[in-house]
Amino acid sequence: MRIIQTNVAFKDAVHISSGMISEPVSNLFNQALQKTYSAIIITPTIGSLVPGLSNTTMQGLRVCTIRRFRNYLVFYRIEKDCIVVERILDGRRNYLELFISE
Repeated sequence: MRIIQTNVAFKDAVHISSGMISEPVSNLFNQALQKTYSAIIITPTIGSLVPGLSNTTMQGLRVCTIRRFRNYLVFYRIEKDCIVVERILDGRRNYLELFISE
């Protein structure tokens, strides 16, 4: 199983990382994101299904916190031969609106 990051998810990660308080914290965030990806690859169902998306194109979307950066969430789908990371977002925002409008 492999991770495929959408362009939007890549931009999310860059935006979050560049907004960190310092370069060492930014590096820690990037390392934590990679460790989270590794955990998802090992156990794809580690993330919870996102409620409220059953009648949208994002049905089956899962969410997992980023280790050591618990305010940040990885949203992903399990496909036949890969895991597609759709977004990486701050969990303090109303993220459900983003997925319902897609």
